[in-house]
Amino acid sequence: MIPHARIRNELRRLWWRYSPERKDAKKRARLRRGIYLCDACGGLTGKIELDHLVPIGPTPGSKHAKSGTTWDTFIDRLFNGELQALCTTCHAKRTKEQVPCRAI
Repeated sequence: MIPHARIRNELRRLWWRYSPERKDAKKRARLRRGIYLCDACGGLTGKIELDHLVPIGPTPGSKHAKSGTTWDTFIDRLFNGELQALCTTCHAKRTKEQVPCRAI
């Protein structure tokens, strides 16, 4: 049996390589070669990270998955979501806000 994490990683790799939405978002953020504009803070950065406006959420079978989570909804959110271009600082901040708290 293939673990769900491997399936998730392969789907994300396919999205990164073939998604026209990803390419368009990166093109919109590009000011010139190697310089991008962050949608959140408006700062200039050399490295841009693309973030889904509506979080993709957990994969089916993961410990954070809610009942009713299916691969179809995960794939739909991954490939059809709106994207924003963020600098690494803004992306880390947004990701931290979205990740559920974990007990230590």
